[in-house]
Amino acid sequence: MCSTSVFGAAFTVNNPGDFIDNNPGDGVCLGGSPIMACGLRAAIMEANALAGAHTINLPAGHYKLAIPGTGEDLGAEGDLDVFASRIELLGAGAAVTLIDADGIDRVFDVHSLGILHAEDVTITGGRVAGNGLSGSGGGILTRDLGLLLLDSAVEGNQATSGGGIYTAAEALFIQRSAIRNNVVESFGSTVASGAGIKAASPLGNVFVAQSAVTGNRCGPGGAAGCNGAAGVSMTCSGTPSPALFLFTSTVSGNTPRGVWLDDCDAEVRGATIVDNPGGGLTFFETHASGLILFVSNSIVSNNAPDCNLLPGTTGQWAMAGHRNLDSDGSCPISSWLEDLPGTDPMLHPLGHFDPPSGHVGRSHHPKWDSPVVDAGTLDTVSNPVEDQDGYPRPLDTDTIGVARYDLGSIEVLPCDSPDPDVTLEIAFPGGTAEGTTIEACRTITTGSSVTVQDVGPVRFWARDSIVFGNGFSVVDGADFAAGLVRWAGYTP
Repeated sequence: MCSTSVFGAAFTVNNPGDFIDNNPGDGVCLGGSPIMACGLRAAIMEANALAGAHTINLPAGHYKLAIPGTGEDLGAEGDLDVFASRIELLGAGAAVTLIDADGIDRVFDVHSLGILHAEDVTITGGRVAGNGLSGSGGGILTRDLGLLLLDSAVEGNQATSGGGIYTAAEALFIQRSAIRNNVVESFGSTVASGAGIKAASPLGNVFVAQSAVTGNRCGPGGAAGCNGAAGVSMTCSGTPSPALFLFTSTVSGNTPRGVWLDDCDAEVRGATIVDNPGGGLTFFETHASGLILFVSNSIVSNNAPDCNLLPGTTGQWAMAGHRNLDSDGSCPISSWLEDLPGTDPMLHPLGHFDPPSGHVGRSHHPKWDSPVVDAGTLDTVSNPVEDQDGYPRPLDTDTIGVARYDLGSIEVLPCDSPDPDVTLEIAFPGGTAEGTTIEACRTITTGSSVTVQDVGPVRFWARDSIVFGNGFSVVDGADFAAGLVRWAGYTP
């Protein structure tokens, strides 16, 4: 249950129950009754008592908080408090390791002098309401030092401010993670703000990379009952201003807005900001001066509007000539060859295509004839070398042999197959013992008499669509799968 090293203690949780540690500070994670074990709360209490940096290994399981009591800050009741240590919390994967507040409080409260590094977990079920910090951070509340979230999901939490995450910390790092389906609702005179991520002064920089902020929303009232954005909402003050760094990430389907920047600098590279009904990028300054929103190689589409500079601000947009696309012409980009104003990016709906294990965020993949393919610039100094799913950028060269990025968070190969569409009209008996893959650059369509039998693994992979006819059937036991992929030569 515990080992020690020069780097501190390492605790391994072996019980999903919620109970306190028997003797915090003795170096042993032990609690519960009648059978003594190491639970998540007990391990965190022990790490806090020891101070310093410690690791908690959290196997697959559903860890529900069950000790009620809001406002207690020593970790014995309500949320899990991190207040005197740096805790590295290592799960077994976001899909199988769930930390669930079950509505009794927020999930994590990271206090001054505390740092949380959470990896391969899902943080869910947090619920707080109130004024100030008491109603902030349904999933995670962090201040002072910081939070690192890697290969994890923060979903299904609720607060007055910062439904998923509320940060006033020196730094917030989110990578290969998903902040999704969190909610904020107003409380009394406090207006709801920041359903996904809310960052407020005093704070440092916010880094979001290879991640997805999707489906977060303000509760009853929508835009009328919400300040800022439902996706990423950042309020800064002072000069120099803290900044948002949004790289190779998706911000989609947040109601009412995607990204809201109040007195903050921001740098957006290779992002896809789409389908946010209250607006894509909103940028303004009221106290600071000389602020810049720099955007490159990005897609801002199907928002209402795509870009919004509030009246009275002197903040500077830096988008023109930096290889950007917007669909409604509201963004300050040019009609030069470098940009694509008033252009439909031709994207698939938000989905989970073919990311490697650990990439939990969903994305919008370009369709085969999308104008975003090879529309970016090659700039390895300032652009990330991987896309949201972890594939290399760029993957190919354009028609004259110049390597270029695709716009947005996803990199794909062009659809240049001589037979881009595949139609199967006759019986398909199955694969060889080694397996068979039917792959199409654009579409696969089956006729009325196609049967997949149990003869080796059979896979259908296509970039745009797979349509099964009424006569398509799979014999019981057949090892069959189908899915949309990035094309070409994909090996699942």
